[in-house]
Amino acid sequence: MSTIRFAVVEDEQLYLDDRCENLDELKKECDVEVVLKAHNAEEFFAEYRKNPDNVDALILDIDLTGSYTGLQIAEKVLKPSLFVSGYNAKYLNNIEDLSDRIDVVMHVTKPMSDEKFKNKVRDFCNEIRMHQKFNNQILTFKRDGMPVRIPATDIVYLESISDGSNNKVIYFKSNKPYQQNDKSFSVIMAMCQNADIVQISKSCYVNKEHIVGKEQGVVKVSYMNREGKKVNRALPVSPNYIKNLR
Repeated sequence: MSTIRFAVVEDEQLYLDDRCENLDELKKECDVEVVLKAHNAEEFFAEYRKNPDNVDALILDIDLTGSYTGLQIAEKVLKPSLFVSGYNAKYLNNIEDLSDRIDVVMHVTKPMSDEKFKNKVRDFCNEIRMHQKFNNQILTFKRDGMPVRIPATDIVYLESISDGSNNKVIYFKSNKPYQQNDKSFSVIMAMCQNADIVQISKSCYVNKEHIVGKEQGVVKVSYMNREGKKVNRALPVSPNYIKNLR
């Protein structure tokens, strides 16, 4: 289990000290370390840009002094983020929107007890490590003769090409679609065991993690098209496969 290295951004010194002290108390139990602490975005970015790979996750206040909010910091960095703020309810929609682009996003409302904060950090670390495990499963394809490596968890859905061949198209959240020729669903799925992909019809499988909405007989997904743009699609669900979505 690798150490999770935290950056903590909080404009009130007392809260900043408390957060860092709580994390230090969890150092052995959760294998965590504070590698960066800052009072605002300017302080954070001045240090972060020196070595971005040294930070694995963020603990952020939302309403910060300076030019950026905690939400804007997370949006720029795109790393697992735990928001510790008295304004979580006000910004709940913004926090949920970030979940579409960041693997792990959680929040806890202050003021809170030290134990409540530490419990949230425990949950946060567990979620981060679960996603790290999933993201370690990498698919390797070739585009224009060059290898492309994509985490299996980036798959949004797969479908058969309706031309009588055994070819499939794989659609991704952050990568352009890829045509996998002459491979069955079972062969492709064997490469994606850690992604929560289920069959929804005879010709289509979908990653439950990337379903953004459900209606009668369809699930809605968002994926990247061949032009590199995000698009939405409603995928029909056959009655025989509805149970797979529960």
